[in-house]
Amino acid sequence: MPDSTPAIDQAWINQIIHAIDQNLRPQDTAFQAQLRLALMDAHQVEGCPRASQLTAASKPGVVRRLTLLENHSRNYDLLLLVWPPGYRGEIHDHAGQMGLEIVLDGQLVFETFAVSPATADTAMTLLLLNEARQRPGDAAHFGGTQHAHRCINPSESQASLSLHIYSRHVSQCRFFFQDSMGNWQSGTCDLVAESPANLSR
Repeated sequence: MPDSTPAIDQAWINQIIHAIDQNLRPQDTAFQAQLRLALMDAHQVEGCPRASQLTAASKPGVVRRLTLLENHSRNYDLLLLVWPPGYRGEIHDHAGQMGLEIVLDGQLVFETFAVSPATADTAMTLLLLNEARQRPGDAAHFGGTQHAHRCINPSESQASLSLHIYSRHVSQCRFFFQDSMGNWQSGTCDLVAESPANLSR
């Protein structure tokens, strides 16, 4: 059976890694504006993958995660996420770590929420702070323990593709949901990414 892991242009990946390395310092505690500017044209760089190239082996209705770089010495992880048509993600965070998401192909709606944790006297609350419609080149920062976010693919016919940079290795996320009484609850889930072993060299 042929391997379904797609080939992604290594020269394009190298250019992205170089741009990140030039704009992200080890002492940075957040993803700065210059990193966002450095990557805003990533979708126009020769070799940039397209969502249609990466959807053939995807499971219907499931986000596909492709690891491009998992290198702790560089202080960040780099992934591609393929969003199927009409996908509405769960509200989630990444345990306080910082990140940057950039649309490469298609469109996404990026929603940001303020999270007020439960106390002895009050229930957890989530408040929608912002809803941004993103096109190729648009980016969003995320992070902190008091904020959560989700991505929605507004197209019912076209998959979307985004590049994600995480400030450290990401293997779990906390997700938020409302129970039958309408109260906000949270849980954790494991994040599984495909191996980068079959990237083109």
